[in-house]
Amino acid sequence: MRSVVAQVAAAAVMSINPATPVTDAERILVKLRPNAEPGALGVLALTAGVELERALPQIRVYVMRAPAGRVGPAIAVLRQSPLVEVAQREIVLSAVEVAPNDVDWPDQWGLRRTGFPRVWEVSRGSPRTVVAVLDTGVDASHPDLAGNVLRGFDFVNDDSNASDDNGHGTAVAGVVAARANNQIGVAGACWTCGMLPVKVLDRQASGTTADIAAGIIWAANRGARVINLSLGGFGTTVALTDALAYAAERDIVLVAAAGNDGSSDRFFPAADDHVLGVAATDPLDHLYRWSNRGAWVDVAAPGCNPTLSRSSGYAAFCGTSSATPMVAGLAALIRSARPNASAEEVAHEIRRSAIPGLPGVEYGRIDAARALPTSRAEHVRSAERSAGTAKTRLKARLRYLRSSPQKHSGPGHVSPVSPRSAPVTPSP
Repeated sequence: MRSVVAQVAAAAVMSINPATPVTDAERILVKLRPNAEPGALGVLALTAGVELERALPQIRVYVMRAPAGRVGPAIAVLRQSPLVEVAQREIVLSAVEVAPNDVDWPDQWGLRRTGFPRVWEVSRGSPRTVVAVLDTGVDASHPDLAGNVLRGFDFVNDDSNASDDNGHGTAVAGVVAARANNQIGVAGACWTCGMLPVKVLDRQASGTTADIAAGIIWAANRGARVINLSLGGFGTTVALTDALAYAAERDIVLVAAAGNDGSSDRFFPAADDHVLGVAATDPLDHLYRWSNRGAWVDVAAPGCNPTLSRSSGYAAFCGTSSATPMVAGLAALIRSARPNASAEEVAHEIRRSAIPGLPGVEYGRIDAARALPTSRAEHVRSAERSAGTAKTRLKARLRYLRSSPQKHSGPGHVSPVSPRSAPVTPSP
């Protein structure tokens, strides 16, 4: 994690205009129209004076690199092509974190405050419930994660070594799934969940939306049931928007940090319609002053938690980056206890069960015991209700498809979603 000096400096820069997206100086995102052949990209790139750098064919998005100072003219040329649906500047997103200002935070107060100990009697997770952490990587050798970190991928360096060169990702992973009852360290929200590390942020904890989109698609295709995104910025792109829709269509719970700028401006990916946006609360259930807020934020969770650091260490970890994996861990516990529950049903339970009355958050502060029944009898009844709901929804869907076959888009279809504006970056 960055030093306090570095974070204060970053905060000073961002305070000038915190809602300005940070754009990449050389990269352009191009989305082709549905009838366009990818083979035409070569001529298109040559005409615009750019080079193809990365392909995301699942969502028809391609990353182009332009010479320095030529991004604007290249976008103008690309937008004139009848093959191009969208051509836009790439946006850089960053890890969301806040430097702790008090070394005496009560150990694990957040888990107790939100009722996790009461639900561990019912569910402590399952290795089959895989949580993907899209971040700076994860230190798989940490003793509090031993044995449950799956083989991941590094989209920053394009290799299979998803180790952590910053520390932010390891801290996030600890809040989600640090092992418990092993007589060391701390306990995560979901003790036995599988952890899938996907490195999409570099050693400075920054990354492009194209790399993040590639990581989302990769995790979605490799069995992730929950995706944690403790990162963001005040802007989005067609790549990020469509990748989130791609994952949502594959029944994955998406959870993202609301940001640490004390702003109500929409912060992405937390503000995306497919995502549970998470703010951060203190021990008195008030939002921290630095936590972003607004009607676009779904829930809040404790924002300062003891967790893991690289090289087998431990540290205090504060920010919406810390609150978000607590919500991801709760989603994983629910999916472990109710394997037939859809992502939509899991998100609904988290929203429905939140403690209301928290200004700046749509539904309130999460409550694990309200989201997941705390007795085995209640658990069985809840599972039966979930199964009945799933069957009812399936029957309704089948009736709809039979009556309106022309409206069925088919498997794997991703509807185009227009990019939205509104941004934020790493905070103090």
